[in-house]
Amino acid sequence: MKTIANPNGPSALSQWDLDHNIHYDRELDIQPPDDPINHPPWYKGSGGIEVCEVIEQFSLPYHLGEVVAHILRAGRKPGVSRRLDLEEALWHLRREIGLLP
Repeated sequence: MKTIANPNGPSALSQWDLDHNIHYDRELDIQPPDDPINHPPWYKGSGGIEVCEVIEQFSLPYHLGEVVAHILRAGRKPGVSRRLDLEEALWHLRREIGLLP
């Protein structure tokens, strides 16, 4: 079991924390390490909200979710230019428009 500090208090366990058997200890001042698979930093805003949470909350269809994801991560993912992310967002937007009746 991993023990790390929980900045939101001992009762603020997420499902991810429970699934990964993480126990929070208020006395420790250790933050969870970056997790590029489950919680990549280029998909996380300064307030901690993740792109996938925005997409899920709005129940966006695939292509619109990709538009949001590419715009929000533009210039943040290592090795991917801002221009490329914006061009991919545009591609998905055009694809979504093409699906309209």
